[in-house]
Amino acid sequence: MIILSHIAYPTLFFITIAKLFNIEYSLTHLLVLMFFSMYPDLDYFFHALISKKKISFNVPHRKWFTHWPITYTPLLVLLYFFPSLTLSLICLGIYSHFILDTFFSGDGLRWLYPFSKKYFSFFGGKTKGYYGIEWFNIYKKMFIYKADILSFIALLIILIF
Repeated sequence: MIILSHIAYPTLFFITIAKLFNIEYSLTHLLVLMFFSMYPDLDYFFHALISKKKISFNVPHRKWFTHWPITYTPLLVLLYFFPSLTLSLICLGIYSHFILDTFFSGDGLRWLYPFSKKYFSFFGGKTKGYYGIEWFNIYKKMFIYKADILSFIALLIILIF
């Protein structure tokens, strides 16, 4: 998925839930959610650091610890014992990223890593095995790409007005 969709979907979801249940939030809350919705993709930088190469988007980046759900289990435990809106938004951002990658990225996500190396992917078959510009050229022809753009535009309109 593109970064715009990782930002738009969870933010639109949260704004909708907040309106339905009268949850008060600030712009800072939304920025936290948006940052942590993108956070797992920081593994591009981690990959560049480890491989001592410049940042490349042509790598299968979901193999690093930032894309392992088990890495963030302590956050869920912390949220259980110390519930807060900010921590809820952090968890929503990270786990929504994983869900979106599972459903719409070609390779999917290793939900059970390190216990299993199996990738779970549901609708990303057309882009499986492609990365970087090759992946993007296929992805932009898919319906989900159009939905990504429309959802991001909707988010911008909501934030502006």
